Amino acid sequence: MTRKDRNESINDKVQNQMVSQETISIEQVRMLRKQMMEMYEFWMNG
Repeated sequence: MTRKDRNESINDKVQNQMVSQETISIEQVRMLRKQMMEMYEFWMNG
């Protein structure tokens, strides 16, 4: 494996980790939004 290949491999791994973390963050935002909507509906309905 050449140095260039190794660097590309490392860059791919880092990029995959970043995408994975971003996906988790998006899912967390969706869950929080849903919880907030449910809480708002409960509050509005008394």
